Amino acid sequence: MKWAVMGRLAKSLLGIATVSVLSYFVTPAEFGSFFLIIFITAFAQLLVDAGLGAALVQRKEITDRQKDTVFWSSLALAMAVAGVIIWQAEGLARLFDAPQIAPFIRAIAIDFPL
Repeated sequence: MKWAVMGRLAKSLLGIATVSVLSYFVTPAEFGSFFLIIFITAFAQLLVDAGLGAALVQRKEITDRQKDTVFWSSLALAMAVAGVIIWQAEGLARLFDAPQIAPFIRAIAIDFPL
């Protein structure tokens, strides 16, 4: 529990620091574009997670087969989501009326399988 709280706190502090630095160096329009990309990736991350890790942790005993299945399923799902995002980057950018963010959407999609 202690590690989970510390991890969440560190992630929040890093997020605040990132927003602070970005707001200083970029224009308001670029800042808005950045958050459109973050919105898209946060939504896609919900699909990638799919609750597989949480389901595995709740089991009393975990077999190697279950660990392997969750790992490979998560990796395959992450690759599929990344592929769809890369494929549909132009459409997503047009959906938000921000065609300039398409290359950045493609670039950030690579993060999912990693």
